[in-house]
Amino acid sequence: MSKNNLADKNMKFKEIQKMSVSEAQHTLAATRTKLRELRFKTASGQLKDIREIREQRKIVARVLTNLKLTNQK
Repeated sequence: MSKNNLADKNMKFKEIQKMSVSEAQHTLAATRTKLRELRFKTASGQLKDIREIREQRKIVARVLTNLKLTNQK
């Protein structure tokens, strides 16, 4: 999966469901890293569009939900 796809703001749940478990875990780690960087930028005043933080949090929630559903099967 390309790095650009990991940062997709509009990553839908159906796209996440198509991922393998390892891809989902990789996406989760990359998204959390990006979220941490965005928070640092916000604290230092470098980030103007704080909506991006909300979008990244939603992606993290979607991936975690999918991983839980996968583990329950």
